[in-house]
Amino acid sequence: MEGREVNVDRWVDERLAALASPADWQPDSARGLEAMRRFEQTRKRRRRKRILIMGASMAACLAVWLLEAPKAYCAGAGCANPPQMPAPRSVAVEPPAAPPIEQPTTPPADSPPAVSKATPKSQPTPAALRNFKESGSADAPLVCEIYSDYQCAACAAAFQNMVPQLVTDFVTTGKIRLLHRDFPLPMHAYSRLAARYANAAGRVGEYDTAVAQLFKTQAQWGMTGEIDAQLMQVLPPGTMQKIRKLVSEDATLDDTVAVDVAMAQQDQITGTPTLVVVVNGRREKLPLSASYDLVKNYLDRLVSPK
Repeated sequence: MEGREVNVDRWVDERLAALASPADWQPDSARGLEAMRRFEQTRKRRRRKRILIMGASMAACLAVWLLEAPKAYCAGAGCANPPQMPAPRSVAVEPPAAPPIEQPTTPPADSPPAVSKATPKSQPTPAALRNFKESGSADAPLVCEIYSDYQCAACAAAFQNMVPQLVTDFVTTGKIRLLHRDFPLPMHAYSRLAARYANAAGRVGEYDTAVAQLFKTQAQWGMTGEIDAQLMQVLPPGTMQKIRKLVSEDATLDDTVAVDVAMAQQDQITGTPTLVVVVNGRREKLPLSASYDLVKNYLDRLVSPK
């Protein structure tokens, strides 16, 4: 027992001796300060890393929340009114009667007089289109109506990319009659004025040119409302003078816009651009944010049923 206690005391003495500083050791304050500086830098780097990780996590959570939140304003897929109650896919409604629109019927001064020709009984006279906002054959088996807002970026994309394909594949071939409906949204300050200019241009026979220019230069006039300056680039001065007079003086110029907005309420339209297809008296809604192939396949099934 006594020998074991001696061994323990020897072990303790050896351990304490190992902890003692060497005889030639001298304190190095510079080295100690450098070690403390490196430790502090490491601690700060770790702290910044934790802050960056926390910030990235918060940004990701905010992005998810924004994506899932109801979209009440102009978005990538289109422009929408504030969220409303869900609407059925198809609504059977009776379109309101559109006011008569004066068509440009005066022929140029150097045009030869019109020669009336009798139409064979086997070929009935095609029905005339009602106004300049329509295109295609009035006898087409299918009617498609596009609700748009001139200040809606998605509408501009649709009219520059999808609508030309729609015209080539269906309008010029007599399969559908296309109607452009104005649906100016309240969040766009100049969309109703743009519709007024477009309809004035329609009164003087330049509707398609004005519509194409309005959508093409949307980014320019959409910030300032200088619509006149953009239309001047594509329409002659005499035509612009007539358009300005109509825009400033004609109280009936917005009649078709009022009809279109009333129709949009019946169709329960909540955003633009939206395509409404009239099928057997029913009005089927289709967002034009979909790919053209999907729209084409849908229309092909309607005009060529198996």
